Amino acid sequence: MSNTTRREIAYWFMLIIGIGIMLIQFYRYATNTLSYTSSEMIMNIISVAFMIFPRFILKIAEKVITRKDEN
Repeated sequence: MSNTTRREIAYWFMLIIGIGIMLIQFYRYATNTLSYTSSEMIMNIISVAFMIFPRFILKIAEKVITRKDEN
């Protein structure tokens, strides 16, 4: 499997995970079980980042992984 294919799979996986987290948060809000804490806010930020900036997150992860391989 080529690197381009792996990146596209990771892109769509992160996008789906972000949408899934947001749907869970929306369901909890709709059923009035969402607690307004900092951990819930962090989950929302993570899900939005997965949906809006998946390629940026993948590039950062790739840099971290290649840096670990070099050492």
